[in-house]
Amino acid sequence: MQRLSSVVLRRVSSVRSSVRTQAAHSQAFGVFPREHEGNMYAVNWSLTEDGVTAVGDAFRNANLSTLESKVGAKVESGKISVNAPSYKGKVNVVEAGDDITHGEFNKKLAVQQEYLSSGIELFVEDHGLGASSNTRIGARVVSDSPAVAMIARNLLVSVNIDFI
Repeated sequence: MQRLSSVVLRRVSSVRSSVRTQAAHSQAFGVFPREHEGNMYAVNWSLTEDGVTAVGDAFRNANLSTLESKVGAKVESGKISVNAPSYKGKVNVVEAGDDITHGEFNKKLAVQQEYLSSGIELFVEDHGLGASSNTRIGARVVSDSPAVAMIARNLLVSVNIDFI
C-alpha cells in the first residue's frame, strides 16, 4: 500500500523586526492532502466515472463503527433495527431494452446521479458478485443510507481490489 506524504503550505510574511511575532500568529496555512474517512480523493475521482460528484463525504467500505454511528439506531446483540430502507410489495426488476427503453433508463439514471451529487453523505460499497473467484465481477453500490451499505456489505462478496 502506498502512503501519501503530507505537505504543509504557509503564507510567509516578508515583514521583519518587531512585527515578526504578530505575523506568526496570523499566518494562514493549509495541510494537503486533507484526506480522511469520507474524503478520499481516489474514491471521489472514481465516483465521477459513475457520473456522481461527491460534494459531501463519501465513505467507501466504511468502518462498521462509522456505519453504526451514522445509521442512528442502537446495536443490540449484533443486530440493528431500522425503519429505512423499507421495501414493501411486489418488486419488478426490468432491464433497459426489455420493459423500459434505453432513453427512459438514461433519464432515471440522470435523476439518481443528480441526487447523489447534491451534497449528501454517500456510502460506497465496492465488493464482488459470484461465488467463483475466477469469474467474480466487481460491483459498486452507492447510497445515501448507511443501512443500505450494511445490507450490501453482507450480501456481496469481499474482494481484494483498490477501486472498481
